[in-house]
Amino acid sequence: MARAATTSDAFNAVAEPRRREILNYLALQERPVGEIVDLLGLEQPSVSKHLRVLLEVGLVNVRRDGRRMLYRTNAEAIRPLHEWTETFARFWRHQLSRIKERAERKSNPSNGEDRSSFQGGKMISTGIRIEDMTLSVTEEIHVRAPLETTFAALLEQLGPFNAAADDKPMPMKIEPWPGGRWYRDLGDNNGHFWGVVQAIKRPTLLEISGPLFMSYPAVSNVQYRLSQVEAER
Repeated sequence: MARAATTSDAFNAVAEPRRREILNYLALQERPVGEIVDLLGLEQPSVSKHLRVLLEVGLVNVRRDGRRMLYRTNAEAIRPLHEWTETFARFWRHQLSRIKERAERKSNPSNGEDRSSFQGGKMISTGIRIEDMTLSVTEEIHVRAPLETTFAALLEQLGPFNAAADDKPMPMKIEPWPGGRWYRDLGDNNGHFWGVVQAIKRPTLLEISGPLFMSYPAVSNVQYRLSQVEAER
C-alpha cells in the first residue's frame, strides 16, 4: 500500500522529527536557511526539502530580505494542532463520567461502602512544543461501587453504551481479553478499528493501545486502573 504524501496535512508533516525541530527553532524568531542548516547539522538540500513541506501545509511563513529567504513558524496554523488534542480531552472526560454513573446505578451501595478509586480517561496535552504534543491519562475519580461492578460498567461503556461527548450513541465492540479488538461494527464487514487490548487484569486494569479515533500516524495508550479505597465517613 502506498504511503500517504507527507504534504497532505499538517499532522503528517509534523510526524517527521526534523520538521518538529525546525518548527521549535523558528518559533523564537525568523531564521534564514543557513542558520537552520548549522543548527541541525544537515545538508542544505535536506533542510530546504523540509521547509518546502512545512510551507505547503502552511506551518511556516517565508519572506524575502534582499538575497535571503527568512522563515518563521505560522502560529495560526499550529493552533489547530493544539485544539485537536482537546477533542480527546472532552471524549475521555465524558467517558469517565458515564462509567461512574453506570457503576453507581448498578451498585446503589448504602452508607458509602465499597468505594472504588478509578484512574484514566482524561487526555491532556503535556507540553507546548510540537514535539511534546503527547496525551496522558491523568484523571482520578471516585465511584461508589465495588471494583467488580465498576469494571463491568467500564466494559459496557466502552462497548454497547459508548457515546460521543455530546451523548450521541456510538456503540462499539470490545473483546475483553489480551489481543482483543476494540472497534466499531457498521455491518457488512465495515467499521472502524480503534485499538487492541494490551493488558487486562480483572477488576483492576484495562489497557488499550492503538490509533483510537485518530486517522493520523500516531499510537495512543489508554490505561484504566481501579483500586479499592476506604469509604468516607
